[in-house]
Parts: sequence; C-alpha cells; structure tokens
Amino acid sequence: MKDGCVLARIAEDKFIIVMPIAETIAQVMDCANEITDAFVNPILPADSIGSLFVTTIVGVATFPEDGRDATPF
Repeated sequence: MKDGCVLARIAEDKFIIVMPIAETIAQVMDCANEITDAFVNPILPADSIGSLFVTTIVGVATFPEDGRDATPF
C-alpha cells in the first residue's frame, strides 16, 4: 500500500482499499493483481499437518465511471 491509500475491514471477511492517489485504472488493476498473487501459494503451518488455502475475490469500482458520488458508501 502506498502513502495516501486506506485499507479498512468492513465485515468479517471483507476489506476495502481506497486509492485516491491512483491516476490510471492500470495502477488500480496492478494493485488488485498484487493482492490476488499474494494468496496463490498455500500457507504451510509450522506443524506441517496440512495446508491452508485462501481464496480471494477482487472487485474494482472507479469514480466517476461506476458512480456519481460516495454517499451510498
């Protein structure tokens, strides 16, 4: 996360990232890809009994293309 971005937990398994400093959709997509890439490999516990697989779903919304204002949020 770069300075100026905000990461917040909005539900038990839901997070939101606000990137007001992003200048292009490509920058936003790069961030989304980095997040999903971070969860590609399983987490291996120290006791080596098994593996923990984490799945991610990322949605992207941009202003003004995807909404008129931030009021509903």
